Amino acid sequence: MRAMCLSGELSIAYKLFNEMLKRDVVPNVESYRILMQALCRKSQVNGAVDLLEDMLNKGFVPDALTYTTLLNSLCRKKQLREAYKLLCRMKVKGCNPDLVHYNTVILGFCREGRATDACKVLEDMESNGCLPNLVSYRTLVGGLCDQGMFDEAKGYLQEMLAKGFSLHFSVADAVVKGLCGLGKVEEACEVVEVLLNHGVALHIGEQKAEEEAAMASTCSTTLSISSSSSSLVDAAKGPRQPAASSATQCVTLPTLPPLAAARPSSKAATYCRKIARNVVSMATAGDPAAPAEVDTTELPELVKTVQEAWDKVEDKYAVSSLAAAGVLAIWSSSGMISAIDRLPLVPGVLEIVGIGYTGWFAYKNLFFKPDREALIKKVKDTYKDIIGSS
Repeated sequence: MRAMCLSGELSIAYKLFNEMLKRDVVPNVESYRILMQALCRKSQVNGAVDLLEDMLNKGFVPDALTYTTLLNSLCRKKQLREAYKLLCRMKVKGCNPDLVHYNTVILGFCREGRATDACKVLEDMESNGCLPNLVSYRTLVGGLCDQGMFDEAKGYLQEMLAKGFSLHFSVADAVVKGLCGLGKVEEACEVVEVLLNHGVALHIGEQKAEEEAAMASTCSTTLSISSSSSSLVDAAKGPRQPAASSATQCVTLPTLPPLAAARPSSKAATYCRKIARNVVSMATAGDPAAPAEVDTTELPELVKTVQEAWDKVEDKYAVSSLAAAGVLAIWSSSGMISAIDRLPLVPGVLEIVGIGYTGWFAYKNLFFKPDREALIKKVKDTYKDIIGSS
């Protein structure tokens, strides 16, 4: 059975399984698990769940590896509700869920943006006597940060440190960046300080975030000192010594980046201007008056032609009404067509009818010259009747 499943011959594996039952060979947990794993590889998760139910009805107790296979497949197929139900049923059916089972479901919820449900799974995990590990917290903190729930992520980060976990920089990196992005600079500095106190080596991303937070706090402090010193000078009308003290405070401002970084942009701008001049010179190499002639002569001639055609119309009201009716007919027909298109069988039937009528109309009116002349005469007579001309 295992060889057939690994080679993709699932039907032959099922025949062997049924042959075992016919010959009174009782399958064991391993037999069921082989078929379940093969079904999950074929993305037939519902069939694997049905096989689990058959296994439970016959009195077998699935092992931890069987449940791991099903939970992983259900989470990958985004059937998170069924995965959580299966996780809750495990203990009732005689198999206590372990770290792998809980972490699989937590990861599935976080991947689908349901970090709140992942927090609930973590609570169930602790209440059932299974202590979360570093992978549990790292997955949950990452999912919370992906949803912008940085305050909750900070709380779980502090909980990790309180439980004595050796924190990795990848867990705290998203929290520090997220708090800085929300403008919560002081909280980000507190997180970095806690990490340093616990001996966590900062990643380059966290160091940059810490530097940005320090720069922001330093700038705000310097500006406040400068404004207060300036106000003192204006009030005292005395010597400008406080201004010198404010200048010494301004020395703590971060240095500006070097101007050399702006050189590539200036070169790029110069190159773009050169290309623009070449394009303009190529466009104006011919007759420079040609564009002006188009703007001043062709457009008025087109307007004049339309005006003359409109003046030749005898019944302008009838033509305007006909145009408005045509627009209304097109609009209403488009709505009707979209409504008919939602019906299950009617669109196909109407397509066949339309193709048949088009062929009949072409045969009766377009194939032969007398028929075409009669059709043209009929259209002209109809137009004359509409506009009322003799």
